This record gives sequence, C-alpha cells and structure tokens, in this order.
Amino acid sequence: MYGNTLLTLYKFLGKDLVKKENEKNLDEAIFDKLKGKNDFKELFDNILKIEDYDISNYLKEKYLRAIFNKLKLKYKEGTIYYGDKKENVDFNDSAIIQITNLIDNTKIESEKLFIFLTGNIDKIINAYRELLGEENNSNWTEEEIKNYVKNMKPLTINFLNFLVKKGEADTSEIMKELELENTRGVSALVSAVIRNASKDKEKIIYKEEGKIKINPKYRDNFIKYL
Repeated sequence: MYGNTLLTLYKFLGKDLVKKENEKNLDEAIFDKLKGKNDFKELFDNILKIEDYDISNYLKEKYLRAIFNKLKLKYKEGTIYYGDKKENVDFNDSAIIQITNLIDNTKIESEKLFIFLTGNIDKIINAYRELLGEENNSNWTEEEIKNYVKNMKPLTINFLNFLVKKGEADTSEIMKELELENTRGVSALVSAVIRNASKDKEKIIYKEEGKIKINPKYRDNFIKYL
C-alpha cells in the first residue's frame, strides 16, 4: 500500500520528491504510518524499483531512519546512535532487507543490537536471526536460476558473468571491465540483481571486506545458464 503511494508521488513529483518542502508530506503519507515488517518490506520493494540513484538513496536514508526508530535506535547518514555511543555503518540493499526482517521481533534489546551492528552487517544479522530461532532464506533450485537469468538485461548478465568467472571483484575492477563511468553504475547493477530476485531466497551476490562476491553455492548453475 505505502509502496504504491510512493510510486504515485514519484511519478507526479519526479526529482522534486526530494525537495525539503515535500519531506513533511512524504513522512505523513508514508514513513510515519509504517507499522510492522510487512509494511516496511512492501515499501522497500518499491523503493528498489526507482532507478534514479539520488532519489533512491534519499528514500533509503529515510527508510533506515524509520527502521531504527522502530528498533529504538537512531540512524542518520551512515551512523547508528545508542545513548552517547555511535558507530559508522555501511548498509547495502541486502543488509537493509535483513534488518527489515528483525522489526517484529520483540526479543531484540536495543543495546545488544547496537553492539551487533559494528561488524559485518550481513553476517551478524544472519547470526542474530539464527540465535532468535528465525528461519533463513531458502535455497535456489536450478530451474529457478535458469528462469531468473532469462529475465535479466544484457548489462546485468555481463556483470554476473564477470563475477561468476572471478568469484569476487571490487568496484574499480567492475567499472573497468564493464566500462562504467562511475560507482553509481555498479550500485545500480547490484540493486538490479537484488531487486529481481525472490525476497525469500538466499542472496546471489553480497558485499564482504570491500568486494562484491557471487554466492559460491550457485556459481556452477550460473556458469551453466548465463
């Protein structure tokens, strides 16, 4: 519901969506009304549909502020605050999805969550969910990967082909190989891979130690169908 409202506002306002005078309306119509995990997930799915880099990042910032407000923490521009403590963090799209899955869990203590989020976010949140007894995302079947690849655009296929061959690569390597002008192109490709994948499935790619990596579990299947 809120995701559709967002896309309607974006269609109407375009780049003006991020102007200061529209922020209050955006909060009142969407972000102030978010309640549980399903509301957040539906909204984020639609944020990922917005291809404009600046608008997408603006909305992700507001989304993260809303999430951490629910988790009784404060977030602003890459920093999480708990009392007089603060830590800088870097959230990619898959990490945001993982955090979203924590929203409805009443067992979470804000201080412990703050401590958990000072390392590799994807790994830590996955471990935390396991400790809380939550289910992990399910495996991809070979047929699902085959169908997933069929819906990809040529540049996304080239991106995955490169990762499949190398196993991992940093942003500069990807830019050079695919002849991208800036890091936004890499971010857009990562977002496309995540956006087009089923949200209940394991991650196909992930970022770790400054590199973008292909999930080794599915590397052979992608070699077969790309």
